[in-house]
Amino acid sequence: MMYKIEIIDKINPDDICFPACDLFKIYIDKKAYPFVQGTEVDFVTEGLNQIFKYKNPNETAACGCGESFTIDDRFDEEEEA
Repeated sequence: MMYKIEIIDKINPDDICFPACDLFKIYIDKKAYPFVQGTEVDFVTEGLNQIFKYKNPNETAACGCGESFTIDDRFDEEEEA
């Protein structure tokens, strides 16, 4: 799986909305929500770089860049049910 942040022009009625602050809202695809539920997102400066950092309680492994992650098999079982 991969975290993807983008500006959207059209809101999907099935998306789940989270107000992040007074300036913007975060929309999450309904199908993706179980994989990121409980995730904390922080915008940090590290040296000359500014990046989003994710703290996802569902994650069982992540790549070195912090954008890709894996979860355990329980989500696969829930999707099949």
